[in-house]
Amino acid sequence: MGKTWEKHSIDTLRCNLLSIDFDPNNPNIVYAAGYLIADSSLQGIVYKSDDGGKKWKKTYEIPKENAIGTESSYYLNKVFFDPSNSNTLYLSGTYGLLKSNDGGISWNVVQKGNYYSLCATQNGVLSAVVDYKNISQSNDGGLTWNTIFEIEQSELLRVRYDGKGNRLLVGSASGLYTIQLK
Repeated sequence: MGKTWEKHSIDTLRCNLLSIDFDPNNPNIVYAAGYLIADSSLQGIVYKSDDGGKKWKKTYEIPKENAIGTESSYYLNKVFFDPSNSNTLYLSGTYGLLKSNDGGISWNVVQKGNYYSLCATQNGVLSAVVDYKNISQSNDGGLTWNTIFEIEQSELLRVRYDGKGNRLLVGSASGLYTIQLK
């Protein structure tokens, strides 16, 4: 296991990929999100592969005039498929939360703001790190959010659902937190 490695290039050396996800129904369909370094700024970008990651094509680029955060610097930090419907994908980052209902062909902004990390629980509830300070949840595909955990003394970085039980694990600059869900 892991004895050989094969590099597959995306069309630029200036691309930093921060998230990769496979279609749960077809492992040949893969999405990658991150940012391009262009003209001293960061530009959020999404790539798609239909052959398991051998060849990639750019499918989405955040328009600079719509960026959240600094004027010339934004990125996409997370891409993932809705576990119950692989035609639904989500993107999160400094641009906000975006959603596609057509397999990544088109993207719509659901929420503006800094959605740093994102995951879904078994029953389709979305959980997100928002503004590095709280964990919020949405029961309606990201349209509305409720804060379930807040912290002032540390930067929250990642949130993950345990996949079987009813808890979230939250990684931060000061350690790991467990949030028990009801």
